[in-house]
Amino acid sequence: MAKWHEYDNGTSLVTHDTVRTAYLIIIILEKERIPRACVDEVFKAVDDILGFQEVTHTERDEKNPSFPK
Repeated sequence: MAKWHEYDNGTSLVTHDTVRTAYLIIIILEKERIPRACVDEVFKAVDDILGFQEVTHTERDEKNPSFPK
């Protein structure tokens, strides 16, 4: 997922670990018992949503206990 880097000048930088993110997505799909045949459809739906409006979040969002982990 995202890793936040704080700098002395007050700026922040976020980097993403794509392998970890993919692994967490697989875990969630298994937990929700999504059939393997439907995974492509799930990713297509996500791509459509992101194409319509990019989902953004902040470091504060990630600290929220209800934020998906």
